[in-house]
Formats: sequence, C-alpha cells, structure tokens
Amino acid sequence: MITIGRRPPPAHDVIAALLECHERIRRFLAMAEVLGARADLSGDQVHDAARDLERYFSAAFLRHAEDEDLRLFPVLRARGANLEPLLLTLGQHHQTLDLQVGSLLERWRRLITEPGALPELQPSLVQLGAPFAKLLLEHLVLEEAELFPVARSTLRPEDHQAIKAAMDRARGLAAR
Repeated sequence: MITIGRRPPPAHDVIAALLECHERIRRFLAMAEVLGARADLSGDQVHDAARDLERYFSAAFLRHAEDEDLRLFPVLRARGANLEPLLLTLGQHHQTLDLQVGSLLERWRRLITEPGALPELQPSLVQLGAPFAKLLLEHLVLEEAELFPVARSTLRPEDHQAIKAAMDRARGLAAR
C-alpha cells in the first residue's frame, strides 16, 4: 500500500519510529472507543474493528513496549541518562497496560466470531477500555514530553542504528 504525503521515519531515528507507533496506538484507541460506544455498527464493521484491534494489541502493541523496555531503556541507562525514576514508572505502566489489555483482547476475540454480541459486551468494553485508554494516553504523553527529548540528546548515531536493527529483527524485518 502506498500512502501519499507521508514518509517513513528515517532508518536511523529510533525516536521517530517510536512516535509513529504512538500515532498508530492513538488511532487504535479511537477505534476501540467507537466499538464501545456505537450501537449502529453493522456485523461486518464490528467484526473488522474487533479483528484489527485484536491483531494490533496482541502483537504490535506488545512489541512497542518491548522496544522501549528491552532495547531503548538499557541503552539510555548505559549512556548515563538521569531517567531512572521515569524509566521505572514507564516500565510499571507497561506491566499494568499488559494486564489490562488481556481482558479487552478476550472481548475483541469474541466479537470476531460473534459480532452480534456487541450490545452485550459494550458495557464491559467501556468499563475496561476507559482506564486502559486513560493510562495509555498519559503514558504516551509522558514519553513524548520527558523520555524522547532526553533520548534524542543522549543517543548516539550508532545507538539509533543498533536499536533500530533490534526492533527490525523483532519484527522479522532484519536485512538479509
């Protein structure tokens, strides 16, 4: 698929790649909100939204947290960035979000096979989705305001390359 007017982040800029992930996360959160709020969705719309949400939050979302916890945070620590309280908070957020998303995944999986169950599941989608979305949006803002500026000034070009290569390997995109 070709998207006109958008360029992929430079291969050497890990922060740009993470910000692109943040943009996707926000789009999927908006989709989840619609699924929990709208009563006029067709069965196909419910199925497609649930499938897309399940696919994203069961894989790409988890890799994004791993990118930060396993690839970015250790390099920042090694470079002496004075971020330990922030990194601990962000790591705790990742753990909480991982637990919260599990209940949502169960409901989205049911909607993939039973789109007609939406009216029954909407109250729980809202009840579970609201705190998940609130924490996740706060988390993204915290990273964008505090983590990423320090990372941009701390990471060296070789760090960007190594982290990006590790991110690509985790996605099966490593150069052959």
